Parts: sequence; C-alpha cells; structure tokens
Amino acid sequence: VKSTSIFVWPLMRRMTFPARRTSSSPREPPIRNVVIYDGVCNLCNAGIRFVSRRTNPKLKFCAAQTKNGAQVLDKIGISLDNVMKQFAFVDGKGQVYRASTAALQISKEMKWPWPIVSVFLVIPAILRDPVYDVVAKHRYRMMFGRTKECQIPSDEIRDRFLG
Repeated sequence: VKSTSIFVWPLMRRMTFPARRTSSSPREPPIRNVVIYDGVCNLCNAGIRFVSRRTNPKLKFCAAQTKNGAQVLDKIGISLDNVMKQFAFVDGKGQVYRASTAALQISKEMKWPWPIVSVFLVIPAILRDPVYDVVAKHRYRMMFGRTKECQIPSDEIRDRFLG
C-alpha cells in the first residue's frame, strides 16, 4: 500500500476541483472567470498585462495580497501561501485550475492564435508542473524581481481588477 501512495499523491496534488461553496448568502455571486495571482511579482504582472490585452473583458484579475484576493481565496478554498506558489484560474463554470494547467486554460480564453497553446494540455500536469514550479520558485531572484506593493493597473484595464 505504501508504494502505491508514492505514485498517487503527486497525481492527487495536481488535480483540479470545483470551487468550494462557502457563501452564507444565496445572493452572493459565485466566483467565475477570475485569475488570482501574486500582485508583487513582476513576472506575474507582466503576464496579467499580456493576457488582459488578448482576452475578453469578462475575464477578471485579482492580486492575492489584496482584501478582495483574500475573500476570493477563501471562497475557492486556497490559502495565500499556496497561491503564492501556484497561481489559480477559476473558469466560467467555477472550475479551479492551478499552475501550468491554469495558464493553458487561460490560453483558451485568449484571441487567436493563443488558443493553440492549449494543445499542451495533452501532456500530463505531473510532467508540465515541475517546469512551472522551478520558474515560480525562482521568479523573484531571476531577472524578474518584485515590488514592495501590488502594482496598480493602467486606466484601460483597471475595471477588470477585483480590488
């Protein structure tokens, strides 16, 4: 049994699950079409600017370190520490994706030719995510750096940000 768990745990760690429903108010809207990211990471912010120029305005963005970020993370059942290691994307159906799977799912929402990138979803996350994890782990020390506070979005995309 122990040898089986060695192989099953990495697979379970990478699985995606529907957003957890913790809302006490039935009128509170569900979390949909939101990218939750590290707001002080220069690489992450560059990625958000890139995606925002190539997606439908229905896709929203939320820095994990903000008040709204904390509320969104609570609703989908992900800790701040966890999302700082692997960003999250909640699609239009409320499905939560993480790490490389999140990035590839977001590519489906982008304008042509970017949806082609989603073909890499055929590669299992257990093979894709180690590459993602190395970049994520070293993103501050590499050429990207970080800021002291969450970056303020430009006026043309500000309405797409939650908090």
